[in-house]
Amino acid sequence: QRAEVPSEVPLPALAEGWTETLESLRLGFVPGEWTLLGPLPYERLCPALEQRDDWSKALSVEKELEGIPKTRWERPEDEPGGYVPVKQILKAGENAACYAGTRFDWPLAGEALLWFDQEGLADLYLNNRLVYTQPQPTHPRQAAALDRRLIPVRLRQGSNFLKLRLAQKGGRFGFCLGLERNDPGFRIALLKAMLERFKTLE
Repeated sequence: QRAEVPSEVPLPALAEGWTETLESLRLGFVPGEWTLLGPLPYERLCPALEQRDDWSKALSVEKELEGIPKTRWERPEDEPGGYVPVKQILKAGENAACYAGTRFDWPLAGEALLWFDQEGLADLYLNNRLVYTQPQPTHPRQAAALDRRLIPVRLRQGSNFLKLRLAQKGGRFGFCLGLERNDPGFRIALLKAMLERFKTLE
């Protein structure tokens, strides 16, 4: 099941100021559903998973993937933030790794902003292209924060696929991810809408 991103320009909620309103857009789109494969032993590499989008088929035909648990997670309605608690979802212990993936539809081809942070090591793929890697472990007590890392990306119109390879030796284990439209047409329309909204404060 694919999430849909509205094609119309949303009017931002009127925050305390211009900057606060722009910051609220980081949660313009947060994937509401993820498929997780694991937990796996720390540092276990599975090229069959890294090279494919159809994980169900990979699990059924690749001998090296036999027995890997598959979990479908949906974000609770009362949890609008972008955090995915991998450790709790998979009941993972120390020295654990996993894969996470989600497919979503985007309204048009063009530029977008991907906000991301992780607890542990991470490789992040968009449509099978590596867009970010963190080869060094983070501090076990450092919590992921959505505004810590901004990755400019280009999305396809229609179906797109995000895929992560994650690992953590101990401590917190999860990630934050959100997407924000950044195509020129959207930014111009959004700026006009914000100017109109904030004009009422004069």
